[in-house]
Amino acid sequence: TKGDPDLVAMGVSGPASIEVNDSVMIQFNIANEGGSVQGPFAYKVYLSLDNVIEPTDFEVKSGLANSLGAKSVYATIPPLPATGAYRYGMIVTGMAGETDLSDNKILGNTVMVTSIDGTPGGVTSN
Repeated sequence: TKGDPDLVAMGVSGPASIEVNDSVMIQFNIANEGGSVQGPFAYKVYLSLDNVIEPTDFEVKSGLANSLGAKSVYATIPPLPATGAYRYGMIVTGMAGETDLSDNKILGNTVMVTSIDGTPGGVTSN
């Protein structure tokens, strides 16, 4: 209903090229298009191999945002299964009384993972 809170994931982005263990800045935006809400607001940022963001994707960062609006956070890229193209994504946890959860997740920009073991191209030397 109109008076219910409605958190909305408005955007998520990060660097276009990363490696596992890199510390990167992630930007995202959380809005409310419903009744009044009070933080904190739980969020999770992911890397996905496809165009669908789900909790089973690779979690990059989770936390609590104390207020709505644009945020920037640092995250360390976790172990990943392969180099190649991924997509950033974010899910904002629904609030008590929130009835529309369809807009609580969003897909971000494409990112190229160039190394999964700390060496360029994922190649290790012996």
